[in-house]
Amino acid sequence: MELSEVEILFEQVERSKDFLQKIDREISRAVASIDRHRSYGKGVPLEKADALADLRRRRESLCRWYARSVAALEAYEAAEDQGALRSGPETRPAVGEGPGAPPAPAAPAVRPQGADSPERVLRTRYRKLVAEVEKAEPATHGARRPRTSETPVRNPRAREAVVLRSGGRCENPSCGGQPADVTDTGEAILDVDHVEDISAGGRDHPVNMVALCPNCHAVKTRGSTRETLRAVLRAVAEEAHRRAGEEAAALRA
Repeated sequence: MELSEVEILFEQVERSKDFLQKIDREISRAVASIDRHRSYGKGVPLEKADALADLRRRRESLCRWYARSVAALEAYEAAEDQGALRSGPETRPAVGEGPGAPPAPAAPAVRPQGADSPERVLRTRYRKLVAEVEKAEPATHGARRPRTSETPVRNPRAREAVVLRSGGRCENPSCGGQPADVTDTGEAILDVDHVEDISAGGRDHPVNMVALCPNCHAVKTRGSTRETLRAVLRAVAEEAHRRAGEEAAALRA
């Protein structure tokens, strides 16, 4: 079945999100590799620095393409209010921008009000997805998939130290507000996360760990600004660790 212009835009927005996530993972690995060289007192290889710069340029290009795709989709919604769906050249994503970017859609013809509207496409897609879920449910309900994986060994005392250091507050300086509720044991609702992932070579040590509320943890994990936040949290963790160490030393004196 041939896709409508609105459905094509939805597909392109979703694909661009996937591309961004892939590039962000590559950037995280590249940054971790460079940080390891620095921690060992070595200079950063030129090819690694160039590769990281290229990844960041590709990400910026893809972000621009994504913004144009979203703008084109919003243009449909605005045009529908006027009784027709139109798309001008200024709202169409540029062809070929970003790594692997799908082609921009052709400008759609004028359509009567309500035809191919984003709301209608969403409702139709939702019904199709639910139908597929219900069709597969008899075979998948209660089923389990065997999985073999390796989980990094973590020291629970490192987590305990970070929670103690945080004083029960999110350590992100730009936190918009953590939940006022507490756990069943009366503890603050906080996640302890590694600034540099263990899988990427980060230390399982309080100097590389921060206590975050669920919202800030989500931003740090999958937010579009996570690399910027990671740099902030790296400085926060190091400073909080240094300050806590000095205070402990003063108490012993």
